[in-house]
Formats: sequence, C-alpha cells, structure tokens
Amino acid sequence: MKGSDGFSFDLTKWRQIVAAIIANLAAVTGGMLSAWISPVGPRLMEKDTPVGTEPITEDQISVLSSATGLMSLIALLFYALTAGKISSKILAWVIAVSGIGAWLLILFAENFYYVLFARLLAGVVCGLSFPMMPVYVTEIAEDSIRGALGSLLSFGVNVGTFLSFILGATLSYRNFAVCGLFVPVIFIIGFVFLPESPTYFMRKGLVENTARSLMWLRNNNQASVDQELKLLEKQFTPESTKTAGFKDLFRDRGTIKTLIISGTLYAGQHFSGYAIIVNYFYTSFCTII
Repeated sequence: MKGSDGFSFDLTKWRQIVAAIIANLAAVTGGMLSAWISPVGPRLMEKDTPVGTEPITEDQISVLSSATGLMSLIALLFYALTAGKISSKILAWVIAVSGIGAWLLILFAENFYYVLFARLLAGVVCGLSFPMMPVYVTEIAEDSIRGALGSLLSFGVNVGTFLSFILGATLSYRNFAVCGLFVPVIFIIGFVFLPESPTYFMRKGLVENTARSLMWLRNNNQASVDQELKLLEKQFTPESTKTAGFKDLFRDRGTIKTLIISGTLYAGQHFSGYAIIVNYFYTSFCTII
C-alpha cells in the first residue's frame, strides 16, 4: 500500500510503528515536563500558591526553569558514555521512574524544594529519552519507514509541549499533574512488552535473541529476518564491536566533517533561545495581550 506522498506501508510493518509510538511516549513526557513551568510558574508566584504557604519568588522560578536543562546535560553525558552498553529496557525504566517521580513530587509538593527535585528528574527524562529513542527506533525499523518513524521524536516533544500549554491553562495545579502522570505510566507499561533492539543483542553476540527480536518486529516474516540477520552478522564482527575513542572523531576528514555539521546544527538549535521561549511563553503571551 502506498500513499500519495510516496510513503510505502503494509501490514507487516505495524509492529514497528506501534513500537515507535510507544517508545516516543517518553518524548511526550519530556515535552510536558519541560513546558510545565510556563503555565504553572505564574500560579506559583501568586499569594494563594498551590505549593506551600509562601509564594515562590521570580529568582526561584528562574532556578526551576534552568534546573531541567542542567540535569538534562548531565543525563545526556551519561548516555553518551554508556550508549550501546546498557539495555534500552533498563534506560526505559529510568526514564519512566524519573517521569513518574517528577509528576508525583509536583502533585504532592509542599515547598520549593519538592518542585526543584521534580525539575531535576524532568532533566533526567529529557536527557535520556531525547537521544535514546531515535537510536532505538532506528535500530528496530526497516529502511523504508525509518525516516518517518524517526520524526516521531520531534512530534512527541511538540505534542507534550502543546499539552502542557493547554492543560496548564485549563486545569487546576493538581489535576494537571494527575494528567501528566498517566503518560510515563502508559509508556513503561507498553515498553515492557516491546523487544530489545536487535542491534543491541547482536552487539552482545546474542544471535538467537537477535533473531527472536527481528521475528517480532518483522511480524514473523522469516525471509526478511534471515536477510537482516545476515547483514547484522556481517556488520558486527569482533573488530567492529570495539569501542571507538574520542580520538577517532578526528581520525579522518569524514568524521571531522560530520562532527562540524552536527555540532553546528545542535548549537544553532540550542543557542536560538527556544528553551527561554518555551519556559516563559505563557507569561510573555499574557503580558502582550
């Protein structure tokens, strides 16, 4: 079956699509937690603040806004050092527990420090899910749909941000937290039933596990599994599984060029000030109107 835009789809790929959607619920969680401060921040500074008895100050709001980004950086560095070594199942549990913990701290917050810890846990969610989920989706998806499924991360983050703006503006402080809590719970319940990445198993030398994972993802298409298994066996030789060092980034012109391009793109994105816009969008919009 092929759509008018040229995107091919058949029913044998439905498991990969479902797996990618479930995985990117982590991105929705991250988007919601990141943008949470925007609609809720002004409420925390009111006299009848929903957290504690004293309003939170503007300086404390600034700390809460930056805490997620700081913790996200630390979590990202952790993922960079452990990528391929730790199972996506374990990381999914870390993401889910951090997300659930963040929403519970928000829900039962009694003072500023509850919310600060929640924002730090939100940073763990963002710092792990944003780099991990594209890798997981890339490793489970066929070539024909890999690009489309890879775009779900950006879609999930934007959906989460949008939900925070809508729910934060329409629901009470605690009802908003309850709604947010459902997303990481659904994520981990769904992810438990997903297979580990075939690439992870092959990297560990577990060929039988790789075959079982591919069989589920390819909807029991034996011919497709046999073909991909041979490709993975050729790709992951004893020599190829050696860990690349920092010096390898500068070993040839190709890797240097890739590093410059990716670094420039990410720097442009993060230095554009989008995080500031997201964190203070609600306040800025209310001021304008």
